[in-house]
Amino acid sequence: MPMRDKWSSLVTACVVWVVISAACSAEAADPPTCKSDLPNTKVSGGIVNATARKSWQPRGGEFTFVIETPTSIPNDALITVCFGWKQAGKPTDPKGFMASRPTRIVKLEPDKKIITIAATVPDLLPAPARFRGDAETAKDDRDGKLGVYRGFWIVPVADVRILLYQPSGEVVVDVLTTVGITRVPWAVFGAFAAAAIAFLLLYCCSRIRQPQLAGANPLLQIIATERNYASLSQAQIILWTLVVGASAVYVMVLSGDLIEITGSTLVLLGIAGTATVVTKWKSAIDDQKRRGAAPPAGAPAAGATGAGATGAGGAGAGTTEAGATCTPKGTTRVVGPRHQPGKGRRSRRPNDRRHARADAVLHTDHSRFRRPEDRHQL
Repeated sequence: MPMRDKWSSLVTACVVWVVISAACSAEAADPPTCKSDLPNTKVSGGIVNATARKSWQPRGGEFTFVIETPTSIPNDALITVCFGWKQAGKPTDPKGFMASRPTRIVKLEPDKKIITIAATVPDLLPAPARFRGDAETAKDDRDGKLGVYRGFWIVPVADVRILLYQPSGEVVVDVLTTVGITRVPWAVFGAFAAAAIAFLLLYCCSRIRQPQLAGANPLLQIIATERNYASLSQAQIILWTLVVGASAVYVMVLSGDLIEITGSTLVLLGIAGTATVVTKWKSAIDDQKRRGAAPPAGAPAAGATGAGATGAGGAGAGTTEAGATCTPKGTTRVVGPRHQPGKGRRSRRPNDRRHARADAVLHTDHSRFRRPEDRHQL
């Protein structure tokens, strides 16, 4: 074999070995991790946006991120989402990031330039201190680092790093955003505080509206009606309103966003409100019927006898069909069957006089007797 052929074969073998080694090394390259150094910004990389659909979530909650890229995302791209506390006045340190598990793809647009990712908040370390000398976090933070807080200094802010890369290790997207990490005890406290404030306001309004119920049970004062009766429908609508309001406050404190009240909740509140309105309408009708059935104030009962109530000499007194006589002053008195109207004199029988006196005591105003002897007999 000529020497030239040997050298050419050797050179060809070396080239093949270099190519295969390069390919193997590329395949064996370590993929990027949460603790990898942050890449430098490149103008040629275009604009990459990462938006969180929820502002706050507790540990174990799920954030949804929408990522927009100028280039298409490969079908075999891998996703890693990392969380870490944001520190005040200091750049983001990737050494403090913690990977999220699990991570899933919610939606991928047909052009493969917009992808929606859902990631669960990991069990992070205690949040940095709010102020200098915070005893709660000083034992976990030896350097005295301060965190960034939102929402009246009760919600710590965390950095989120989103990595999209190919199996070969080539990074497609490496972007940062911020979210708030809430705590469930704070949300529970906010819900109970909102319910307590609403109950206190209702109690103050009931004290102003019905001062005669002072000293009674506060709950009964709130659900009392105008007639000082406890209303079951009113208690129902107050109960459901407090429950729905406290639940809304709980969710808003956890998520940091206003919630949308579902149709079933509105139907439930509508049923309770309708029951209250119908009950009040029924009570008003019953009151009107009761007032219409009751006799006027000062009017005698029908069928009562009033001997001596016709006055002396029946001149000028009119007679009604129901057996009542009208005096010149316009006062109507009911006369019994033993005393016929228009005769102007008392019955001479003892039994008639005894019954007439009893009827006069019950149904006749004594000051209207016209004859002294009638007043003396009573």
